[in-house]
Amino acid sequence: MNMIPRPATLAALALTTATLALLPACASRPDPIDGFEPASKTRIATLAGSDLRLRKLVVDGREIDTTAFPISLRFGDDGRITGRSAVNRYFGTFELGENGAITWPNAALGMTRMAGPEPAMTLENQFSKALTASTRLLTAPDAARFESKDGRQAVEFQR
Repeated sequence: MNMIPRPATLAALALTTATLALLPACASRPDPIDGFEPASKTRIATLAGSDLRLRKLVVDGREIDTTAFPISLRFGDDGRITGRSAVNRYFGTFELGENGAITWPNAALGMTRMAGPEPAMTLENQFSKALTASTRLLTAPDAARFESKDGRQAVEFQR
């Protein structure tokens, strides 16, 4: 019996070995969700300096119509965010942990105190509560999604 491997067998063995070597790396990286992946400082930095526009707001599991009042977000350095809500400007910080986990300090958001029409003030209140209820940040090349652990609150922005 001839025990010398043929070139085709060696190539198959090399491909199998290379594939198996990559499995731990693939297993440690979560699958993207709708093109979003857990945020990292590097991924957030690619969005920094751009005004992102509110694309989707989910409060208590229900999507809220936000088209009447534009809301924006801008990432700064070290977890700082700024933006314009339905009436007021806001600013705050969050801490980024493993796998996109985020925590907010006690005074998560500061906001100017101008009054506006009732529908705008209601939307602003819903927005700020949903944003600070988020416990995870996901990013895509041109977007960011803040979401609560149970998924009932979500705030999604797009460039």
